Amino acid sequence: MAADWQCLDYNETVRKEKAFSLFRRRARIQGMETKGNLCTINAEVPLAEMFGYATAIRSLSKGRSSYSMEPSHFEEVPSQVKAAILEQKA
Repeated sequence: MAADWQCLDYNETVRKEKAFSLFRRRARIQGMETKGNLCTINAEVPLAEMFGYATAIRSLSKGRSSYSMEPSHFEEVPSQVKAAILEQKA
């Protein structure tokens, strides 16, 4: 999924926290932009990792952040994730 995040009241701490929250969800950050107090982060994130993210980003930014997603492409699941999925099904 291609995802875009926007956050008002931008500061360095918020940017680092958002980037870390994305990395935990296996995101690949494509770019970051700052215009005044608005920070925009563009990334690719697996859809399976985005469930529950709306609540997480709201908590992280105290309600001052939003994001949007759209399908971009399909990729093979990493071997560690594939093994965990197969283990759950067994």
